[in-house]
Amino acid sequence: MTFTLLNFIVAFTLALLGTLMFRSHLMSTLLCMEGMMLSLFIMISTLILNSNSMISFSIPIIILVFAACEAAVGLALLVKVSNMYGTDHVQNLNLLQC
Repeated sequence: MTFTLLNFIVAFTLALLGTLMFRSHLMSTLLCMEGMMLSLFIMISTLILNSNSMISFSIPIIILVFAACEAAVGLALLVKVSNMYGTDHVQNLNLLQC
């Protein structure tokens, strides 16, 4: 395992731990999830470039599209929640009122 791949695995693990630990604010959770997606994108791009496989060159673009869609939906949810409740604290949300 190369040093670069190890760094990206550590970055993904830290972003995952951040998602699990900092669940009080929606914005911090979204930022940690975005870090997970970006480290996954870079890790897969590096692995595909090293494998020299032409069939799998579109996989990083697909992951980047999913990351952009996830960020757009997350930010829309953040705006809706902060307009409705006035805060982005996850504990104040009552999911049964939807």
